[in-house]
Amino acid sequence: MVRLPDKRIDNIKLIATDIDGTLMNDKKELPSDFYEVLDEMNNKDIAFVISSGRQIESLFLEFSDIKDRVYFIAENGALISRGTHIFHIDAIDPQNAVTLIQMLRHIPDTSVILCGEHTSFVESTDEDFLNETRIYYKSLKIVDDIINAVSLEPVCKFAIYNKNGAESTFYPELMNYKESFTINLSGNKWVDVMKSGVSKGAAIKHLNDSLHISPDNCAAFGDYLNDYEMLLSVTHSFAMENAHDKLKQISRYIAHNNNEEGVTKAIKNYLL
Repeated sequence: MVRLPDKRIDNIKLIATDIDGTLMNDKKELPSDFYEVLDEMNNKDIAFVISSGRQIESLFLEFSDIKDRVYFIAENGALISRGTHIFHIDAIDPQNAVTLIQMLRHIPDTSVILCGEHTSFVESTDEDFLNETRIYYKSLKIVDDIINAVSLEPVCKFAIYNKNGAESTFYPELMNYKESFTINLSGNKWVDVMKSGVSKGAAIKHLNDSLHISPDNCAAFGDYLNDYEMLLSVTHSFAMENAHDKLKQISRYIAHNNNEEGVTKAIKNYLL
């Protein structure tokens, strides 16, 4: 059930949205009125932030026609860019990265993606896994040992996949490492691991500080637990109707679901 504002919200300066399950529908399509709404936001000098767990190169490709008109938060907050200019990176300590890889190798049916600044690295050659992975990671290399990739680029994130589901298999074991890492359930089969303190919410705060924008003048949309901190970081938080229940519990509003163009519908009716 949706829960929307009683009236239009004035003085919005920044709007952030997740992509998968939020801005895009289940077919990975943008809302039909997306470009119209973006034009209106640009005309009103509202900063539009595409905030995702995806790789930055994947975002540049997906939004190539508008990349110079938006901000990107990639890898769940580890990277921030204005257009293609990356101006903030929060990388995992290399030794902590090696320790995590060694631990994960003992968990059955688990595949690991090491997400560098521009390139992601995997050891797995399983085609089902690779086909799903390539949706989100366009710059992907298969290597013999991802430990060797730790020294090639700053390690922004680990994306960990288990075909049997994440929450009921390896996620509880990963939580033993929560002092050293930020650990997010990012999908039914996925867990994302970043440097401690890194999140979409921390990235929004960093961006707001640099743009001198108050959380009271910000809105954000999300659907899964990697959006949790982002929704807490703004005054006007919208969980999608299809969102995880924990997200709905902490959000001020609930937007129509992602297959009903819930993000652009709420922006047009309440935020512009």
